[in-house]
Amino acid sequence: MPVQREHLWNELEVVADNMNKPWFVAFYFKDYANQGERRSFTLSQSSNRTQNFLESINNCNLIDLGSSGPKMT
Repeated sequence: MPVQREHLWNELEVVADNMNKPWFVAFYFKDYANQGERRSFTLSQSSNRTQNFLESINNCNLIDLGSSGPKMT
């Protein structure tokens, strides 16, 4: 799964590099940008994954719109 996630973000970064207009990505990434989106949060296991997710969003010039409703488990 991590290899597929990395491949997806690499592909999105290629698209972002060639994008000169606003674009929208809708996908269930099964990741979270902050602790408030998750019901339980184990910092030692999750901080690197969260940081990678935020870096990938930034590399693609995307904005995390956040979440609403039930928190992820």
